[in-house]
Amino acid sequence: MIDFHCHLLQGIDDGSRSVETSINILERSREQGVRTIIATPHFYASEMSIDRFLEKRQAAYEELAAEVRGGGRHFIGDEGHSDGLPKLLLGAEVAFFDNMSVTERVGDLTIQGSNILMVEMPFVDWQESHLREIEKLSSRYTVIIAHIERFMNRRNKRRIKELIEMSRTLPIRIQVNAEAFDDRKLRRKLIKMFASGEAHMLGSDCHGMNRRPPNLPIGMDALRSALGEDFLLRMNERNEELLRGLI
Repeated sequence: MIDFHCHLLQGIDDGSRSVETSINILERSREQGVRTIIATPHFYASEMSIDRFLEKRQAAYEELAAEVRGGGRHFIGDEGHSDGLPKLLLGAEVAFFDNMSVTERVGDLTIQGSNILMVEMPFVDWQESHLREIEKLSSRYTVIIAHIERFMNRRNKRRIKELIEMSRTLPIRIQVNAEAFDDRKLRRKLIKMFASGEAHMLGSDCHGMNRRPPNLPIGMDALRSALGEDFLLRMNERNEELLRGLI
């Protein structure tokens, strides 16, 4: 399994507060069957420069990796290891900002230097300009829209429908948080979205071991129960293909 959305890097945002917590997240995720985690700390253009964000992200990763390897453990992929703690890919959850499609350095926020960029849409009523910005961004990157379920209110219903239609022809992918499947009413809608190809990947959006702990199996089990094991295998294959060369 691939966790596309996780705040396990310590001390960089409102996620993990310590290396110990980060290692606990890795270990719990491994127990749940996760083999790859994309670390997606929040990036807010209004609060921090891209250079400063990258410095903080790299420092957090190096501190965590040193603790893991210094303790005699390893990540999947280390020196050919096929087991161990989940492989980490460095990315970001980039909060939407105006003109991000023409911001020169935004490409430095992609997942592990790829052309895949995770974007968190604004927590306001979406405007036509928001979708046009995502459309422009998708001409340069494969855009993953983070936790779509958080925006599925009546005011955004029409805009979300348009975004989903855009995703059928443009490199736009829709990510859903696993915990959303705990909502019985929302679960039915999300299962339909995955079945019809309107949603593409899951994330834990993990922030710690107590607040938003690793929980990817919630979504996996719901999809397995409704759509079958073969559906999960195909979904995972498509997502592995998206990350080809990175995992």
